[in-house]
Amino acid sequence: MIAKVLRVEIIARKDDFWPVLEAVKRSGTLHIEPVEDESEALGLSEEEASEERALSSLLPLFKEMASRGFPESEPLDLGTDGVVRETREIYGKFKSELGRLEEMRSSLRLIADHARVLAAAARVVREGQDHLIITISREELRHLNRIKGFLAERGVEPKLEAVEVAGSRVAVVIPGGNILAELREFLYKEGFNELRLPDSLSGLSPREAIARLEQDLKELPLEIKKAEEGLAAYLSERAQRLSALMATALDRLACLRVKAKMAKGGRFTFALSGWVLEEERDSLLKALKGLRAAVRFSKPDRKEYHRVPVKLKNPPFARPFEALLAIYQLPMYGTSDPTWALWFFFPIYFGFMLGDIGYGIIALVIFGFMRALSRPRTMLRDFANLFLWASGWTIAFGIAYGEFFGSLGEALGMRPLLFHRLHDITPMLLVAVGLGVLQVLLGIFMGFLNNIKLRHYKHAIYELARFLGIGGIIVAVLSLAKVLPHPGLWVGLALILVSLPAVVWVEGFIAPLEMLSAIGNMMSFARLMAIGMASAILAMIANIFYSKIPLLIGGLIVALLFHTLNTVLGIFDPTIQGLRLQFVEFFSKFYVTGTKAFKPLRIGGKDYVS
Repeated sequence: MIAKVLRVEIIARKDDFWPVLEAVKRSGTLHIEPVEDESEALGLSEEEASEERALSSLLPLFKEMASRGFPESEPLDLGTDGVVRETREIYGKFKSELGRLEEMRSSLRLIADHARVLAAAARVVREGQDHLIITISREELRHLNRIKGFLAERGVEPKLEAVEVAGSRVAVVIPGGNILAELREFLYKEGFNELRLPDSLSGLSPREAIARLEQDLKELPLEIKKAEEGLAAYLSERAQRLSALMATALDRLACLRVKAKMAKGGRFTFALSGWVLEEERDSLLKALKGLRAAVRFSKPDRKEYHRVPVKLKNPPFARPFEALLAIYQLPMYGTSDPTWALWFFFPIYFGFMLGDIGYGIIALVIFGFMRALSRPRTMLRDFANLFLWASGWTIAFGIAYGEFFGSLGEALGMRPLLFHRLHDITPMLLVAVGLGVLQVLLGIFMGFLNNIKLRHYKHAIYELARFLGIGGIIVAVLSLAKVLPHPGLWVGLALILVSLPAVVWVEGFIAPLEMLSAIGNMMSFARLMAIGMASAILAMIANIFYSKIPLLIGGLIVALLFHTLNTVLGIFDPTIQGLRLQFVEFFSKFYVTGTKAFKPLRIGGKDYVS
């Protein structure tokens, strides 16, 4: 469900701004709205603006050092100057070590390039023979004929060797013979760049230089690894402190930005406008008790529902499915929250499609590990919990289908409790479409409820008439198919005739076609059966290959490859198709999107600093 909120306006003297804001922040209850006209904002003093700039400059530093994440920390009792000084001190040491590490990595790449070039030189240059090396782009390779012509004219064998080096560059080894000076002058005039090897390699033959470089290629990676470990240890030792410094910076920066853009200033007073959850109204008042602040609450008007921040409030078992709405878009305040429907339908559809005990156990292990490795209250933890539900339904449907890695279950004596996916195609199709009928009609009914809540009564009549009309079509079809008794035909026709005038009155003569499009949405659920059957066929093929290949190890390898492929496809395909059925076929019938999530100002201020 969507939690009920109240509009709040807090008015107090300008001198009391910081005590009031500190009380609001510590209560963690008020979602503050920015002022509509920035010229009316309270604004920052010169000292506060300088403080804001100094703290803002730390954000990219924290981001660079927090590549592996920081532990959660509370803000420190430390002033801005102290935070800036200590952070820059840690960052300076980090940047110095990182620069040294990057220099070593660059040297390693350069040494590898030089080794390749000298190996090419050793192939075309005789021991003791002078040579030059140039670097050109791939597009310039066509100009090498000019160099070959120059060498041939002077009696030098035009045998060149090209090797790729960094980026899109190519190094070309050119034997110079006794015309080295003349060759160098020619190359200079023609605009070719000579590659200069390090001084440490001067005077060495290609083979001697290669031996020197190969030694460096052995030693340098060890030095790089040691430097990487040292840098990681440096950050690890300071992770808790850095986290606390970052929390302190974000906390103060959030408060400064509230004053700069969210507090409305008058001559002697200021005002903070925003939203509070109904259930936290008293907590906010308690936090402001003792301060000279006037607080006014009011219920949001329906006309501004599209501007009200949304806070979803669901039971713990359904809460992970809120993550699906977060990647789509939150519902508008005052409308229906479909989290419970996602909790019910999505895992069932996933299990219906994958439907195999073996694959379900693998998915259970994968998402169990994901849950164990993720932190609480993160999207990764929510998705892990969500797919644990889906894995459970996969095992349940696997039992219903009698499948354990496909037909292996049958070989082990398992029998289908409901359907055999490869034999009972028609019943499977009917169940899949039946689920579509159920969910699409539910979506239309939720659209009816949304319009009632928003007092769009004309559209509510349309949704109700559409619900009855589509229900009438289904009843009539089932009666013609002799699934329902013959009087059902007349009931269905009556529902259609009653609904048609209402839908045409609201939406015009296009409305009956929209009713038929809803039937198409229901038929889209046939993909549940098709994807499930494809998964079963792939599992069966894996087992057939295993039984047909004479060598045991060969059969096991092929079966393992097929089952691995089927596991990957079996997780991704049902996920994509299951979400498509929710977002396209179901949400299109009722879902009204909101604008933003409810984010109160809290200690740490993360939601108020990007």
